[in-house]
Amino acid sequence: FQGGFQVTEYLQQAGHERIAFLGMHAESSSEDSLLSWSQERERGWRAAMKRAGLSVEKLSFHPTVEPDALDWEQEMKVAFELGREMLSSASVTAAVAANDATALGLMQALKDSLIPSNFWPAIVGFDGIAETRDLLVTSAQLSWHQIGANAAELLWQRHHGKIAGEAQHRKVGMRIITRMTSQSHWPQAARGVMLAHP
Repeated sequence: FQGGFQVTEYLQQAGHERIAFLGMHAESSSEDSLLSWSQERERGWRAAMKRAGLSVEKLSFHPTVEPDALDWEQEMKVAFELGREMLSSASVTAAVAANDATALGLMQALKDSLIPSNFWPAIVGFDGIAETRDLLVTSAQLSWHQIGANAAELLWQRHHGKIAGEAQHRKVGMRIITRMTSQSHWPQAARGVMLAHP
C-alpha cells in the first residue's frame, strides 16, 4: 500500500494528474490472492489520487484472467495487453505499473503503438529487477539491507525469549530509484537504450 501511495505521490509532485494504474490482479480477485501485492499497490495509488483530489475513473486496468504469479513471461504478455488497452482508452501522462514485468509490458505496447514517443507517459514500476535497470525504468524497491536487519532482529528476539509463538510480521518501506522513465521527454533521451532492447 505504502509503495503504491509513494510512487503516485512522486508522479504527482512531477506535475502529473492523469496517472493510470496497471494491475496484475483481476478486479474480482479475493483478498487472499497470490497477487494481493498488486491489490495493495492499487489501494495505495487510489489513496494518493484521492488525497490529491484527482479522479481515478477509467484509469485502472486489470486482466480478465490473472497470470501465474511466478510466471514472468505470462505477466509480460498480460501487461502488454493491459498497456494496449490503456493506450486505446485513456489519455494519461503517467502510469504506475504493479511490478517491473508490468512496466516492461507497457513499454513494449508503447513501442508497438503509433503514438509518437514524445507523448509516452512517465512510468514507474516496482522491484528494481535487472531488466528495468538496463532500460532505465524508474522503480520502487525494498531495502534488502532493512529486510536483513529486521530478520536478524526477529531471530535475536526469538532466541533470547523476547518474542514467542506466532510468526511475526514486519513491514519494510520502499525507496524510489529514479531513472529516466519518470522524467519529462524520457523516450528521446533513452532512444539508444530502447532500440538496443527488442
